Amino acid sequence: MRPSERNIRLLKQKILIVGDSLTAGHPGARYISYLKRELPGVRIKSAGKGGRTLRDTALILPSLMQRYHPDILVIETGTNDLLLPFLKERGGQWFHRIHEAEQKGGLPLPNPSHFQTVYECSLKMLSTLGCRSPLLITIACLGEDLETPLNRKRRIHNDVIRGLCANDGACLVDTAARFERMLSRKQRPNSYLLDDPGSINDRLLKKLARWSDSLSRKRGLRLTIDGVHFNRRGARIYARVVSNTLRKFL
Repeated sequence: MRPSERNIRLLKQKILIVGDSLTAGHPGARYISYLKRELPGVRIKSAGKGGRTLRDTALILPSLMQRYHPDILVIETGTNDLLLPFLKERGGQWFHRIHEAEQKGGLPLPNPSHFQTVYECSLKMLSTLGCRSPLLITIACLGEDLETPLNRKRRIHNDVIRGLCANDGACLVDTAARFERMLSRKQRPNSYLLDDPGSINDRLLKKLARWSDSLSRKRGLRLTIDGVHFNRRGARIYARVVSNTLRKFL
């Protein structure tokens, strides 16, 4: 194929990325913006929504597939299945926030077994719609201290995602492995993880993208503004891992 013909095919590729607040890009820096810079000319549609769990993702996937008919589907999910119960147990403002999210349908899956079952069913459903090789993104981090109980749970869920990619025809985008390499270099990791419920205040959402780096420095964080959502460095690294995998398909 001549280079000009290849470039035309490249520009026709449609990528749909379905995810939660990380894909939505607020609060914090938006990795989708960096991804578009990594893959200029490629049509990338992001469908991210804050608080979305795997259950929510599974329910919305059929309508998104029928609406956008993507050539490549990328799924970023699982963070809230672990994070929402963790925050709810803190009580106070977090309890009421998470309870409201659950009332709207944002229900996390209770354990890795249920997580695997729902993900497997989603992949089978996608296969019937003609999408046989979606890209699945691992959960990057839940706090920058990798030795917390919550991050240990995250590793179990990531093993589920890796297993699905090994056995069910999906393709792995291992952002977790890259983030873990970066965070393990810090001798004294900061345990900050959404310690302030006001850190996700709607009035600050647009401003946080500009303040992300200074907010990270203030809290002693390297890749995130609050243990989950990215600063600009974290967003660039995340986008690079995703783009490196996508290039194999483009």
